[in-house]
Amino acid sequence: MSVGASEWSSVNIIGINSPEWGIAYLGAICANLIATGVYSTNSPEVCLYIAKNSEAEIVVVENRK
Repeated sequence: MSVGASEWSSVNIIGINSPEWGIAYLGAICANLIATGVYSTNSPEVCLYIAKNSEAEIVVVENRK
């Protein structure tokens, strides 16, 4: 919430299965946000499509790549 997300807005989480992924997921739920998992094997174009169509206000990523 400190980054300015609106309540019930979408958060995309992109990354491999890891404790950090779970923490981001639970953090989104606790902040009354809608967590949307995105496969890390998706192309950049597919990730952008998902972000736009889910109207994500936040995208949590595993790394810069």
